[in-house]
Amino acid sequence: MITKIFKSVLTIFVCFFIVQTVSAQINDTIKKTSITTHPSVKRPLKGSGSADTTLLADTNLQLETGEKPGDKKVEEKGHNYYAKYGISFISGSILVFLLWFLRSRKKNKEISNVKKTEFRTYTNKQFDIQQLHNTISEKNFKIREMQATIDKLQEIIKRSEITISELDNTIEESKVKQTAEVAVDTEPVQNSSNYLYFPSPLSDGSFRKIDGKQQFLEGASIYRFNLISDTEASFEFCDESSSVSMALNNRSDLILSVAEEMEGASAGAKKILTYKGIVGQALLEDNKWIVIRKVQIKYG
Repeated sequence: MITKIFKSVLTIFVCFFIVQTVSAQINDTIKKTSITTHPSVKRPLKGSGSADTTLLADTNLQLETGEKPGDKKVEEKGHNYYAKYGISFISGSILVFLLWFLRSRKKNKEISNVKKTEFRTYTNKQFDIQQLHNTISEKNFKIREMQATIDKLQEIIKRSEITISELDNTIEESKVKQTAEVAVDTEPVQNSSNYLYFPSPLSDGSFRKIDGKQQFLEGASIYRFNLISDTEASFEFCDESSSVSMALNNRSDLILSVAEEMEGASAGAKKILTYKGIVGQALLEDNKWIVIRKVQIKYG
């Protein structure tokens, strides 16, 4: 700020000095021209050096030219008046022009600086926008990579779930086989007293104890319970044709309530077989046999 003020003052001072110099030179030139060309300048006559002779010559010159003694002062005053105000006018014009020029230059410089600043700001913003686009592109690429990794992990999890399910089935089958083996070991000789035959279950899928019969009844018995103990039994469907026919005619209440369909279709089936030896299990509670595991079946 101080540097700009100093430059402005120095410029004005130089302009003023130039104007004064030019004015002095013009004034001096006008004075010299007036003196050398004025007709009333005193000059001695040739061949005479006396004052009278000079005065006589001036008088004769005035008579010849018709000039009066006071005309010289008036003329010199007129020259000085025009020289003084003419120089002032010229000086003022030059000064005004210089000031206008300096102001215009300063304004143009300011406009140029503003444009440069705006251009730099625009360039910086464009650069920032480009950087932002690049960052977004990088983030999107990383997101796609992460999504691909997530998809792979989900696929691995699905495969693991399938493997776990297969293992669960294998374990369950092993338990059923072990239960069956234990039942065989504990009761090596089976007779009709170890079996109970039941008709249709209750609405909640349980069986009333009093409905169990030790003998198979044609057209009534559908399920066969193998008593493991007084309160525990395994069960499956009877393989007689009448039992199969009754069960298929009321599939919702007589089959799905106590069994899981694993293979085949019920339509046109002739047999209801136990799937892979996985029988159902039931516990005796309050004069009811409660199914704790459904029997798995297939249609033949």
